[in-house]
Amino acid sequence: MSTWLKVGGAVAVGFLLLVGGALSAVYAVQPDRFRFSRSRTIAAAPAVIRPHLVDVKSLDAWLGGFADPHDPPVVTFSAVSSGVGAWIERRDSRGSGRMTLVELTDLRVRYTNESRGAFGTGHSTLEFELTEKAPESTEVEYVVSGDLHGVPRLLWSLVGLEKRMGPEIDEKLHTLDAKCVP
Repeated sequence: MSTWLKVGGAVAVGFLLLVGGALSAVYAVQPDRFRFSRSRTIAAAPAVIRPHLVDVKSLDAWLGGFADPHDPPVVTFSAVSSGVGAWIERRDSRGSGRMTLVELTDLRVRYTNESRGAFGTGHSTLEFELTEKAPESTEVEYVVSGDLHGVPRLLWSLVGLEKRMGPEIDEKLHTLDAKCVP
C-alpha cells in the first residue's frame, strides 16, 4: 500500500472521528424536552369556548392542522367526536399524525399527538388551559410540549419550531376567538 493511501486513509478516519465528536457534542447540549405556548383573551365564558376544544370535528374546523395547501391531508375522525378517547387522524405525502383527547376538565383539555414522518415517530402534547378573567372573558393558553430524541433533537436549534409555529398558533387562536364571540 502506498504511503499516500495510508496518509489519506488516516486523514479520512480522523475527519470522520472529528465530525462524529462534533455531532455528539451538539446532541449533548440540546434540550431533552420542548415546550412553548401562546395565549389569547376571548370575550366569552369558558362554557362557550370549551365545546370548540372537546369536539374533534369542531376542533378541526378552527385548528385544522398546519397543512400544505398544495398537499391537502386526508382527515379521519373517531366514531365518537367528543370526550376522552376521541381522535383526529391526518395523512399527507409527508407522513401522518393522530391527536387523541386524553384529559378533560372544566378548565383544561389535553391531547396527545403521535406523528410519523421522514424523521421517524414523534410524540407531543397539546393542551388548552382556560382561565376565567371576568364573567365573560377567558384567557385561552395553547401549549405544545414533548420529548426530543434522535435527529429532531440534533436539529432542534436549527429548526426554530417556536418561531415557525408561533405566528400560526396566534392565527389559530384568533380563529377560535371569532368562532366564540358573536
